[in-house]
Amino acid sequence: MTGWDSDVVQSLLRLARPPSKEVVEARTSDVVCVEGVLLNPQTGVVLRCDLSLDAGPYGYCAPIYTYDRTNRFSCLLTPAGVPVSSRHLVIRVFEQLEKLWEDTKTEYDRKYFLSQKLVLREVCRRLGVACNLPVAIRDSKRRRNQMRIFESMWRILLSSKL
Repeated sequence: MTGWDSDVVQSLLRLARPPSKEVVEARTSDVVCVEGVLLNPQTGVVLRCDLSLDAGPYGYCAPIYTYDRTNRFSCLLTPAGVPVSSRHLVIRVFEQLEKLWEDTKTEYDRKYFLSQKLVLREVCRRLGVACNLPVAIRDSKRRRNQMRIFESMWRILLSSKL
């Protein structure tokens, strides 16, 4: 059971998107979405709200069923003010750090990858790319531990080719 089959979830989905005879008929014709509402453009009849379970608060890159660090990381770039011209480089360095983490994580006393905000802030700082993120981790002990791991991985990354 994945959770989608539970009675509670199915009831909530029926409330959010009730089955409708018009919706079944409209699927064969053109349906347009205007401001989150699906409607039949020939009749002007509102069919239902457009509930998309795959769309997250940041648009295309945050579906609720996917865990992709690069996608999640790329969602931080716009709010952090990273220039569009530098995003490819920043993402490329992040992916290399992530791969390095997967290869060397047994050497560290940490189970999960580093805070993405900390990685973004440090990568941008070291590459000379604008980034308006404040301190990524407020707990100084936690920040120090993650920075030690980041420093170690950064040295390894610099010694290899980018």
